[in-house]
Amino acid sequence: MGTGFDVNGADDQVGIIPRAVHYLFEGINVRRQNAVNESLPEPMFSVTAEFLELYNEDIYDLFDSSSDTRKKSMIKIHEDSNGVICTQGVDKRKVSSYNEVKALSHSLPLTHQQPKQKNNTTPKQTQHPKKHKKKTTTQ
Repeated sequence: MGTGFDVNGADDQVGIIPRAVHYLFEGINVRRQNAVNESLPEPMFSVTAEFLELYNEDIYDLFDSSSDTRKKSMIKIHEDSNGVICTQGVDKRKVSSYNEVKALSHSLPLTHQQPKQKNNTTPKQTQHPKKHKKKTTTQ
């Protein structure tokens, strides 16, 4: 799996987004536990999630169930003066765990599924249709 949030499969096949989300919440939990162990006040964290789909240079907000996929998106993605990537016009949800993000991702259908491959595929390719094929040549 590539960058999507499909978390089915072995740990070594999970994409970069699920790994990053897991790493984020693992770090939060470690910092909280360290504070408790050192008798310090527990740090506060606030994490919000956005689920966007980029399809043919159009951006879709997957949390917005009222959006018409035939209309041009009004979502804006830009970099602020501090170099931080920002979004405008996107629904955000407050999340508190990896499992919560995982559950949210499973409840959101993609608005534009990639067409199924028409050539012969192996069972592994069928399980991961978003995965890009990698061609290796040796000389």
